[in-house]
Formats: sequence, C-alpha cells, structure tokens
Amino acid sequence: MKLFNTIIITAYMLVGSISAQNFKASLDNDNQDLIIYLTPDSELNIGFSSAEFFIRLSTDDAAKIDNMVATSDEINFPDLAGAGGLTFVGTDTQAAEPGYVHYHFSWQELNTEIESTYEVGTAYRIVTIRMNAVAGMEAETVDAELVHNDFFTPSYLALFGGGLDRFDFTGSDASSVFDDDDIETTNNGDGSNTFIAKQANVALPIILKSFTAVPFKNRDANLDWVTALEVNGSHFDVERSDDGVNFAQIGRVEATGNSNTDQDYKFSDREVGMERNDVVQYYRIKMVDLDGEYKYSGVRAVNFTRADIDFMINIFPNPTANYVQLELTGLENASTERPMLNVYSNTGELIRAEVLNSDLGKIDISNLPSSLYHFIIDYKGQRYMEEIILIK
Repeated sequence: MKLFNTIIITAYMLVGSISAQNFKASLDNDNQDLIIYLTPDSELNIGFSSAEFFIRLSTDDAAKIDNMVATSDEINFPDLAGAGGLTFVGTDTQAAEPGYVHYHFSWQELNTEIESTYEVGTAYRIVTIRMNAVAGMEAETVDAELVHNDFFTPSYLALFGGGLDRFDFTGSDASSVFDDDDIETTNNGDGSNTFIAKQANVALPIILKSFTAVPFKNRDANLDWVTALEVNGSHFDVERSDDGVNFAQIGRVEATGNSNTDQDYKFSDREVGMERNDVVQYYRIKMVDLDGEYKYSGVRAVNFTRADIDFMINIFPNPTANYVQLELTGLENASTERPMLNVYSNTGELIRAEVLNSDLGKIDISNLPSSLYHFIIDYKGQRYMEEIILIK
C-alpha cells in the first residue's frame, strides 16, 4: 500500500553580496522516501553554517502521521553533520495557520563551515524525509507540503553560509526557485507569493496491517502481526515494557524483505514471569529497514489476571466512527472503589477522564478528529489499556 503525498517546496536565502548565484530546489522520491535536491545554476565553492525547513500537513492528515524522520546527506553537505545534527524543533514554531500543522526541522550548533564544490546543473541530495503512519492508518493517504511564503511565515526552506556566502533564493517567479517542471504560483492577499512544486506516490517501506498481543495460560504473551507491504525490510525488534514508556528489546524476527502481499509474523514471550507480580505488560514492534531506518508500531497491553482479581474489559467497535461501548466483567458493585477511565490522544494529551459507575457504558467520541486514542482504565491496582482508532 502506498502513502500518497503531494509535496510543495520553496526555498529562501538571505540576500547578500552575491545575488546572481543560486541553488534551485526540486523534490523526488525513490518509492519510499521524499528527497529534497538542490541544483546550482553556476559552479559554487561554499560552506554552510545552518539550514532548516518545514513540512506542512492539514490537521486531518496530521492525525494520520505518528512521526517524521528527516536525515541530512552528510556526503553532499558535510557541514550539516555538525554537533547539533538535524533535529525536530517542533510544530507551528514560526506561526500558526488555521487548518494546518507545520513541522519544523533544523540543523543547529553546527561545526565550522566545510567548503565544498557544487557543479552547475548537478542535483545534490540534501535531505531525506520519511513519514510514519499511525497504526491502523497505513492505508490512508496524505497531502504533504513544504511551503515558503515571501514574508517567511509560517514556513520556509533556508540555507545560511558565513561571510560573502549569501544567496538570494526569494525569486520573483517560480522558475527562479525551482528546478522542477510542474510548478505553480499562488498570489496571497497580503502581497506575498508562494511557489509550489509537487511530487506524488511515495510508499512506506513497511506497512503494518495488524498487530495483536494476548496472554497465554496467564503466564506467556503471544504476539501476532501482519504486514501489507515491505520494501527493503530487514527485521522486527520485539520490545516489552512494565510501564508503557520505557521499553527493552526481548526478541528479533527477520522480515521477508520485499513483498506486496500479506506476510504473517509471530513471537511468544515466555519470560514474563508472574513472580514479578506484574499485572500488565506492554509490547511494541520496531520495524527496521536495510538502511537502518525504523519506525514503531502502536503499543499493545497484555493483562495477566492475578488470582485474587477477576476483572476484564471489552471496548468495541474498533475502529469506530463516533462512539465505543465499554463492557466491564468482574466489577464488584458492592465495593466503594470504582474504575477510573482516562482517554489520551496519540500525542499524550488527556482528552477525557471519568469514573465508571456501571459495568456497561457508551462513550461518545464523535467530537474528536480521526486519530488513534488510548483508553486506560485503572481498577484495584491494575491498569488496562486499549488503543481505539477513530475514522470519520
């Protein structure tokens, strides 16, 4: 399955003493990742001191993306391999734009500039971007944009060098900014311009179709997952956690590598050890490609019922469009202690908190955007967690 992307890219440089020289930006993909290239229109011998860019998604599409991984090309641009490296700064750091989320990446605290020669007409890869989907959203499509405004807000692509190494990337027309053939220009109401180049059909290297983890004889955990697409997959690391936050690897399963049909995988955790008095264990899958890039699955909780407590929960339907039904088995109605429900967004924001006073209830979540939500119930010292996918 492919993750569909429409990419919008523009570039900005401080205007300096040398304004005739220029890099033109372009975007490509290798059926896995988005790739930004810079092509000089004259031979240049230059080093860079910093660089940054933004990726823009609509708020609906942002709910489908778990994280983004951006990697700089340290061969073509060696000064971008400095002490700070390429880091994710945050979202909407320049300005907020209604209906969109801007993801800000920057090379910060770099080493001394390293001058390199860039030949006219040669496209130099500067960054590779991978967007990892939220579990259950892998088959969805997104429109991703890398946008520059003439007023440099709310996003842009920028390169900076020292001394006379200043270049004018602003441009008065699209052809002065882009090396791509298919270019659009948007004239904004505030007098600024946005130059647009598009790229489509970029596939995730491994698409996880499903992932389950269930207890076996109340002492082991059986994990099953299915991939719908693999491109240059290497292996899967199985990770376990006591608290759902700090994970450690407990096993490895080799990947098929390349496949466009469903591939089934299994792993059994035989070392849970109930003597540790743990009542819940958390599991996730780290999907690793041949190039070392990786992404994580969602987290699955396995409840190991202790002999003195016989309490279970069932939350359905999943996925859902507007509500979920809660069924609680083993709730002691005579007890004054009641289950506590907390609902968290996929970014960790507490969405809802309430005490459950009955063993059957309907939770309306129709006002929430499409995304992955964590339902956590605490009762008598135990914690139960379910991941619910809301799709509208």
